[in-house]
Amino acid sequence: MSNRLEKILAYCKTERVTRVGLKKIEEEFGLWKDIGLDKLATAFQNHISCSNAENSVLIYCLGLSDNFDFTKGGKLSGGSPPDI
Repeated sequence: MSNRLEKILAYCKTERVTRVGLKKIEEEFGLWKDIGLDKLATAFQNHISCSNAENSVLIYCLGLSDNFDFTKGGKLSGGSPPDI
């Protein structure tokens, strides 16, 4: 697990990480580009909420959105992380 992912996980809601599963988080993390992760960090630091239309595990686990479709199981709509 990368140092950057460990830092993100430190801010995630534990119950959401448990419910989604660490494997799904690691898979999605691998799809995010650095600029997207920077935007994600900025959104978190500034308490910006998102709609989570792409069904992002990270957005859900960080608490940036309460919306998450468990029937999709963390499969991102469109196959890539969202632009925040």
